Amino acid sequence: MIATLHRLFSYKILSASLLLAGACIGGGILGVPVEAGALGFYPSAAMLIAAWLFMTFTAFLYAESSLWMEDDDAHVVSIAQHLLGRFGGWIAIAIYIFIGYASLVAYNAGGSQLIEHFSSAFFSVDLTPMMSSILYAVLFGSVFYFGSKVLGAINMVLMTGLIISYLMMISIGVEGVQGKLLSRGSWEGFYSVIPLMITSFSFQMIVPSIALYLNKNAKDLKLAIIVGACLALLFYLFWIFVVMGTVPNEGKLGLQEALKHGEVATKSLKYYAHRPVIGILGEFFAFFAITTSYLGIGLGLYDFFADLFKVEKKGMGKIILGLLVVLPTLYITMSYPNTFLFALDVSGGLGDSILNGILPVAMIWMGAYVIGYKQTYTVIGSKIVLSLLFLGSIGIIISQILKWIL
Repeated sequence: MIATLHRLFSYKILSASLLLAGACIGGGILGVPVEAGALGFYPSAAMLIAAWLFMTFTAFLYAESSLWMEDDDAHVVSIAQHLLGRFGGWIAIAIYIFIGYASLVAYNAGGSQLIEHFSSAFFSVDLTPMMSSILYAVLFGSVFYFGSKVLGAINMVLMTGLIISYLMMISIGVEGVQGKLLSRGSWEGFYSVIPLMITSFSFQMIVPSIALYLNKNAKDLKLAIIVGACLALLFYLFWIFVVMGTVPNEGKLGLQEALKHGEVATKSLKYYAHRPVIGILGEFFAFFAITTSYLGIGLGLYDFFADLFKVEKKGMGKIILGLLVVLPTLYITMSYPNTFLFALDVSGGLGDSILNGILPVAMIWMGAYVIGYKQTYTVIGSKIVLSLLFLGSIGIIISQILKWIL
């Protein structure tokens, strides 16, 4: 136990844990109370825990497959090609690019809106949506050029701000929580919330990068995944407790109105908490949450392209890789500026169910039971668990389809 705590507080493991948690605590935490408002607190909490379990298990599958690879620069493409052949590799390429850009578009859209508001509120400068999108992309997209160590340090600072603003907001906001609002609950239409719940814990894309960052130390990687995932779950549960216990589902600036207009929960919380400071803290929290996710997912996509195109991460190669991550994201964001919740929803329902569900299950099954690789996480990779994760992935796809047609 003492040895585990000692490892946990080492800079590398703590930084890795925060990168993983930051990839989760992003747009999802801002959108979940809005999309799940009709369900109420207890059904939403139960679904969050189920999504957390599913995604943590599949993260271990990615960790396992990463540790099997001899190539230190191997990422999702190389892993899928090695274990599933060329067809599996092409599926990984298509889905990874889809989910990576969908997530980054959502975060760029949300971050640029906050940049626009901050500029007006603090500097009395009105930025256009295009200007704020470019500014956000330049400020945080340039970080990828400096590599994972610098990114990890910047992410540590942002995560510190996120945790401080979150704790202050929760400690003040909990005063307004009403038991009657928490007791409300309904499972009607629960399937429509599943895609966003899943994408709220989408950090598997950066697990291969974290494996490299931790020098493929199996124990350290396992600890970082557990700590990062648990930290994200606690953030989500306390957050929906405060929001759903303070903001009614119906009425002016209620959760349903926020859903209708595609807005996050902080505006509604500010109105019903009757504390202006909640609004200020909420906007800073939203900025930190979105930006840590942008950096985490962006790092995964950066390493993915380096693996796909076999580009060395130095000199001009770093510039090319950074532009591949930032420019398409920026173009789509400027073309469709109000895509925040929609992009998150689609990336979870289709992208995560395949890339972070079906694909890692198939890779571990092939590696462990066909090729014969030794498993580090033997319980996680058992046939029963793999079968349940596969069925869960199919269920997520079905929930997305139902949401579209009903």
